[in-house]
Amino acid sequence: MSTHPFAHHTHAVSVLASLHELSLTQERDASLRGSHFPKSKADDAIFESQLVALDEDKAKTIYTLLRAIGATSVVEAGTSFGVSLIYLTAAVLDNISASETSGSSPPLVVGTEMELSKFQIAQTNISKAFPSTPLPFLHILHGDLLQTLPAFSSLTTVDALLLDIWANLALPTLKILLPKFHKGTMVFIDNMSQASSAERYAELLAFLNDRKNGFVVSNLGFDGGLGLAVYVGNEDKSS
Repeated sequence: MSTHPFAHHTHAVSVLASLHELSLTQERDASLRGSHFPKSKADDAIFESQLVALDEDKAKTIYTLLRAIGATSVVEAGTSFGVSLIYLTAAVLDNISASETSGSSPPLVVGTEMELSKFQIAQTNISKAFPSTPLPFLHILHGDLLQTLPAFSSLTTVDALLLDIWANLALPTLKILLPKFHKGTMVFIDNMSQASSAERYAELLAFLNDRKNGFVVSNLGFDGGLGLAVYVGNEDKSS
């Protein structure tokens, strides 16, 4: 039986176990499994109280990939209750610890959340996950991310971006952060292979699959799919 990839963060592992269990219970009870977005106005109130957390196997994979590339500047679009943000924070903490140099830019983990109640709960969950670890590099931006991200001047480079938000915000968010990408920047897109994703993510996928925009795109599988787009720059040498 494999151990948790960051078992050394004992509080984080404990907090995550409880949150993942709660998220799955909520999804089963409300018949939300596989429906990670409201289909109507009537659904909004239901989703406001649901974790709808990134699946544990996906989150562990993202942590592993962030460790592989030594990511120290990571953005999450759609923090909700902070479950996946704990994984991103753990990865950056461990990359900082493993690094022998300070790097070209200071470490940074940025979350975004529109709903005040979720923003506050995310802060609490992060504090419980890392109770004795200073996190001066962690910032959760409250409000409309299309406004808060451009206004956050500390963000100068992005090693990885997790898109776990309503589909209509995915491409605008990507375009805001794209000037801060470098060769090798990873973009993760949750639920990319759901039956409804072709329509919901049509604009985002068209942009990512257009070679002139500089991305290589793959689907990592998992339940509902986890998209991975890697920024490689403009490699189209065709005439």
